[in-house]
Amino acid sequence: MSPDSNSDQKKEYPHFVVARINEYIQPIDRGDRYEDPLADILEEKGLGEVTGGGTQLSREGRIEGVDLDIELANLDEALSLTRKTLVDLGVPVGSRLTYTKDGEDKVEEIGNMEGIEIYLDAVGLPDEVYETLDFPVEYERLTEMLKTADGEPRSVYDLNEETLITAYGPDADRLFASIETVSNTIPVFQNARIVFKRRDPSKEPGERRLPKN
Repeated sequence: MSPDSNSDQKKEYPHFVVARINEYIQPIDRGDRYEDPLADILEEKGLGEVTGGGTQLSREGRIEGVDLDIELANLDEALSLTRKTLVDLGVPVGSRLTYTKDGEDKVEEIGNMEGIEIYLDAVGLPDEVYETLDFPVEYERLTEMLKTADGEPRSVYDLNEETLITAYGPDADRLFASIETVSNTIPVFQNARIVFKRRDPSKEPGERRLPKN
């Protein structure tokens, strides 16, 4: 690409925006769920582009959130489209857009979805639980339970001694209520640790544990 075309592109999309998405999500899933759909609609409308993304890690190396780097044509229609698209795609509460307008740094909270993180015990249950597990079948059963709370499971990640399933919907407590008895019928959910991702992070309890039968 010539220097002139680079200059033209910067003039076309002069506003840099960062979308911080408050979700434990791996790079490939981030692209499929957020980055690619947002890029498609911005480019279709000629209002901007997604130029990159990154993962925010805690000191322990745990994913705390992800970023999307976005360049927009303006902070009116283009920013409104970005905001609406991300909300429609289901960004969780605690997500935000940051940008500079009229020389001032702006931080705008976005997102309506609350969530629960389901940490399955991957080492402490009887061997037969793991040996007889048909995970796709049980995942589908979990999906149907979450639907009763207008929720959905999103991602599955294998961690050191746990398997994480993330789930999102309008109300974290309703999500939990929909699966509270799941360990009675699906043994691999015994002793699972549930972490709540609410709009109000001070609300208790912040974590629950399913019974180990």
